[in-house]
Amino acid sequence: MLSRGGFSAPVLFILPRYCASVSANNNYYRLSAFMTMRLILLLLLMLLAALQYRLWFGQGSWEQIVSLEREIEEQQLINQRQKDRNGVLEDEVRDLKSGMESVEERARSDLGLIKKDETFYLIVEDKK
Repeated sequence: MLSRGGFSAPVLFILPRYCASVSANNNYYRLSAFMTMRLILLLLLMLLAALQYRLWFGQGSWEQIVSLEREIEEQQLINQRQKDRNGVLEDEVRDLKSGMESVEERARSDLGLIKKDETFYLIVEDKK
């Protein structure tokens, strides 16, 4: 028994149910894909947040890098002062090794050396 569309009456009752189940399955798959994409997006956002936290607040953060750079600059300044001081001391050692004039000058200023037939005068200024 064929009806106008070429299907019999019992088939017409089954067809809408089949279409509804296909539509429901299709919606389920759409919903499932949507939820999967949301889950992936959420995981990626959490990963980004974790990496950003480490970048700004964790070990090796920007703040720590800036602090270490400041410490490096301070240490380089201290090292330069020490190099200058060492240069002065090296010059003084070289002078002491090479000539007697620097030894005599050092003895006069530090140890109060007075040669034979010299008179030592100490001038004391009044404190006001």
